[in-house]
Amino acid sequence: ILNTLTPSFTKLVKRAPVKGITFWREFVRHDLLLPADKKNILEVIINTVQKEKSAEKRRRLIEAVFSDKPIEDPVQRQLLVSMWAQSLKEIYGIDDGSSDYFEKLKETALRINKNVNRYEQKLLFSSLARAVEAQDKLANYLRDTLYQITDDNLKSAPLAGILSEASLLYLSGSKQNAEETLNFLLSPLSNRNIKRFCDLLYEYVDVFVAPQIEISGIAYGKEGTLKDRLLKDYGNHYARTFWENFWSAPLGVRALFAKELLLGKVLESDKRSTSERYSEETQEALFDIALNRAFVGDSKYSKEATALIKSYVKVLPFYQRHLALAAIMVGASPFERKEKGKQSVGETLAVILEHIGPAETVAGQNAASHPNTPLDLAEPLQRLKYAADEPERWEITKLVTAIKPALEKQLSKFYGDSIKISHIGEVVGSASLAVVVRIHLSNGKNLMLSIRRPYAFQRAKSGFKTMKEFIAEIGTEDNLGLTIAELIDQSYERLSLETNFKAALFQYQRAQEIYNNLLVRVGDYNFTFQAASVLTAGEVREKELKDDAIGYFVMEEMTGTHFLALPEENKEELERKKAIALAILTVEFRNILRGAFDCDRHGAQLKVQGNTIKHFDFKAMRLEEWDREGIEQFGEFLTSSFLFSSNLRDISMSLINFRKSLRERGKDAHPFIVEVQKALLSLGDYARYLTARDLKRAIVSALAAGIHNDLKKVILEKASPFAKPALKDLLEEGKVSPLLGIRDDEIIEIKE
Repeated sequence: ILNTLTPSFTKLVKRAPVKGITFWREFVRHDLLLPADKKNILEVIINTVQKEKSAEKRRRLIEAVFSDKPIEDPVQRQLLVSMWAQSLKEIYGIDDGSSDYFEKLKETALRINKNVNRYEQKLLFSSLARAVEAQDKLANYLRDTLYQITDDNLKSAPLAGILSEASLLYLSGSKQNAEETLNFLLSPLSNRNIKRFCDLLYEYVDVFVAPQIEISGIAYGKEGTLKDRLLKDYGNHYARTFWENFWSAPLGVRALFAKELLLGKVLESDKRSTSERYSEETQEALFDIALNRAFVGDSKYSKEATALIKSYVKVLPFYQRHLALAAIMVGASPFERKEKGKQSVGETLAVILEHIGPAETVAGQNAASHPNTPLDLAEPLQRLKYAADEPERWEITKLVTAIKPALEKQLSKFYGDSIKISHIGEVVGSASLAVVVRIHLSNGKNLMLSIRRPYAFQRAKSGFKTMKEFIAEIGTEDNLGLTIAELIDQSYERLSLETNFKAALFQYQRAQEIYNNLLVRVGDYNFTFQAASVLTAGEVREKELKDDAIGYFVMEEMTGTHFLALPEENKEELERKKAIALAILTVEFRNILRGAFDCDRHGAQLKVQGNTIKHFDFKAMRLEEWDREGIEQFGEFLTSSFLFSSNLRDISMSLINFRKSLRERGKDAHPFIVEVQKALLSLGDYARYLTARDLKRAIVSALAAGIHNDLKKVILEKASPFAKPALKDLLEEGKVSPLLGIRDDEIIEIKE
């Protein structure tokens, strides 16, 4: 019979899609299909839905698939969620903020709320809100519907309370109990897993039920003990709800439960101190379970990634470890994975880092650009630069609504006319410290609104502090360890500037002075550089954000394609991308040599449209001038290594060795050197497309374009007798000597 299921279902789905989907759903709900059949039949259903031209019919078919039991395969589930949201967008269009639009989508939300499990409700509502660019009213309604307390919830509250207390008591019972609970949450929601979890709770219900019989006032008309009735009549429902509520809750709520896992319930009879209740053995066992689920043992780099995260967790204060466990659980759960059924180590690492916090996200961004990071690890980490932990739509609209009155007043003053924000558009960028949203104005203009994440400064400050302790714990005996420690120090020092959104006005103004109207010629390619301008900036106090404010600034929109997303499918596309990379790298080298640069110019911070290279996000732009000491140290490095390097990795390693030599002489690396190193790391996105000769062209061309006067003097003072004549001719007269390793016609021209 089992061997005929897939062919039979396939015929039925093709002949009568609604009936076929209904049968499949009921078979799945009762665990009557083998995993392979379940997946294969759903694939047939998805293909049938994709072929349906009517958006309304697609919507109906997809809604028939979802039930009170989540779809196990993450790829299939996410595809159905996306198709459903896009079908509704096709039917109703973008949210125009009208009451009529709200009522139509309200009806949809109520239907989903009634028929679909809470976990997939969250996925559906979240995807819908993003797809239709839900405005504040609709976004809030979707959120409230997702988390509302229903009449059924109230009726079952006494039962839920008893089982919840039994669950917490169960957690504190032993290390094994905590492990079983974690395994339940990290497993698919099958009837078998639900029954297993209920059986584990069974003995603990006895402990708690007796004193609650009189208090609860629960009356049953059926025969049997209260314990039997609880588990028979309500146990399965409770376990399912427990699982669904955990995975549909915001990360902060999950972290609170992770705290219970690590700490256990504090009972009145428990006289142990907090530190005593935190069993290192129990904590290590729980983290091992989550990490082993996150990083599959036979996966490439899984052992290294596991060891890295475990070492980091060990230096976390006790009161922060539950946050890390909640983040690791996101990476460990197959239900949270968006791209592939079996995530790579790099993809999982990105998920964990973005959920731990902004400082850890920055570490992932740096790793993505570092020349020593293997490509198959670096590529998945790249998205942390522009798509890290995007907030839910209702969180975005809440922030925009809070600053809306102040922002509209500022924009009205800027334009000299009454301006309103007519529409909150999509999120176009989500990084460690900020989220960028497109806003549409009443005068027809579209602008980019950058909003600082709530408590970004406080969270990042705490994260960098922990990372410094982490580096100290694993040791900084080697050059790389010392360099990482210094980069963390530098990020910590720059945090105040990067989270000061009012400073964006001055940072972007300086960027315009550096980039605007630059003309760069690379062979037959001619490029123009452009930097975005900031219209206004400010902060708004929000009563819900204690000790924090919503920082924001508004900049002009830069249209085009991100450098990272530029096509490279054929020889012509690849050659053009290389020319663009070479132009960018040359200009950035020139900026560094002039002492006026942004130290974080990675490939997600510019777009290319035609032959115009458009830069934005200058929150790492230094505003103060460098002192003589920093210039002299950099000049010494230039003459010793930089000018003779063949690739960016060699430059980075030479800089590490140079800093070691400074330490041996009893000197600290000047902040200028540290910023140069960070800048070079970010430029790895471009250097990976270039050859050693290309890099030489970029270096020599940057020198020929004109450098800082003090730096020129240092170079000519410290250059070797062999190199000095060639450098003198280049820096003072623009002549290219054969000793520099390139021809005169290979110079990349930069015109201001």
